[in-house]
Amino acid sequence: MVLMHQSYRSIFRGKHVLMKLKTPHSLFAFASLFAFAGLSPAQSFNADADPKFSDDAKVEAQARKDKIEAELKTLGNHPWAGVYHYGDGLGVNVSLYMAPEGGFVFEWHGCGGLYDRNFGTVLQDGPLLKLTPKYSNERGGLEGIATEFFPVPWGARHYLIASDEFVRFCNAVNSGREPMLARLGGSFLLKNGDEKIDVTGMPAIPEKYRCYLPEKPIEARIVKISASDSKQGGDDMRMRIAVTLDAGRDQGLLPGMEMYVISPKDVMLASIEIVAVGETQSEASVRRFSSSEKVPQLLWKLSTRAPWADGMRKMRMKQRDAETKAAETKTSAGTDTGAGAD
Repeated sequence: MVLMHQSYRSIFRGKHVLMKLKTPHSLFAFASLFAFAGLSPAQSFNADADPKFSDDAKVEAQARKDKIEAELKTLGNHPWAGVYHYGDGLGVNVSLYMAPEGGFVFEWHGCGGLYDRNFGTVLQDGPLLKLTPKYSNERGGLEGIATEFFPVPWGARHYLIASDEFVRFCNAVNSGREPMLARLGGSFLLKNGDEKIDVTGMPAIPEKYRCYLPEKPIEARIVKISASDSKQGGDDMRMRIAVTLDAGRDQGLLPGMEMYVISPKDVMLASIEIVAVGETQSEASVRRFSSSEKVPQLLWKLSTRAPWADGMRKMRMKQRDAETKAAETKTSAGTDTGAGAD
C-alpha cells in the first residue's frame, strides 16, 4: 500500500499534470483518480510524513479558524477579511479563512477527502495581500494556494483574485460564468454568502487589466486555418488548431482572451484562446476535447460571450433559489425543534 501511495504522489506532483490541471472539470477528474483507488492526496502525503496532514496541524488549523471567526465578529464590514470559498461540491472545494490578526487558513477538500492544508500570516501591502504559509506550498493540480491576492469588490460582493489570475477572471466575466449565482460551480474565491447578492456593471479590478473587460462582447470570424491537428505531448489529450480571426486590437482583442463559437450553434470546443494580436487580425489557438469533435471551419463566428451564458444563468438562479429554500427549511426545522423542547 505504501508503494501505491508513493506512486500516486508521483503522479500528483508530476510536472505536466500540474501544468495541465487548471480548470475545475480537469481537477475533478484527477480527484476522482484518488477516490476510485480509495485514497486521498492527504493519505498519499502521509506516506511521506508531510506535517501539514498531521494531527497537530489539524488541531492548529481548527484553532486558527476559531480565532479568525472570533476576529471577524469584531471587524464589521471589512474590505477583505472573511471566509471565502470556491468549488463544485465534488472534487474541488477550496476554503480560505482570512483576517488581519488571525492570518489565514487554507484547505482543499474533495471526494477523496482532504487534499491540501496550510496556514500562516497575512500582510497587507497597499491593495495587495501577501500570504506566508507555514508549510510547503506547491501550487498546481489538487494542491497549493496563491500567496498574493487582490481584494476585488463587485457591487456588495467580495472576491479575492490571485495576482496572476486576472485575465482568467476577466474571461469568466466576459463569458458569463461570473457573477456566480450559487455557492457551487465557481472557480474564484468569493466570500461566503455573497453568491446571493446580485450585481450590475463590472468588478473593480486593477487598472492595468480593465482593458480585458470590454463594455460589450467582441465578435470575430475565422478567416484562415493555419495548422491541422497535432498532439501537444503525450500528456495532453486535447487537439490544437491554429486559426486567424478577422478582429484584433482595434476591436478590443488582447492576448489571453477566450472566445466561443456562436455560429454554427451547438459546437463545443475545449477552448479558443487569443495568442497574438495585430491591429485588425489576431491569431488564436483552438483546443478540441478529442479528435472526434468538429474541426473549425472558415467563417465560423466567435464571441467573447459564451452561447450558453444565459441558459446557465437561469439554471444558477434556480440552484440559488433551491439552496436558499433548503437553508430556510433547515432553520425553520431547528426553530420548531427548539420550540418543541420547551
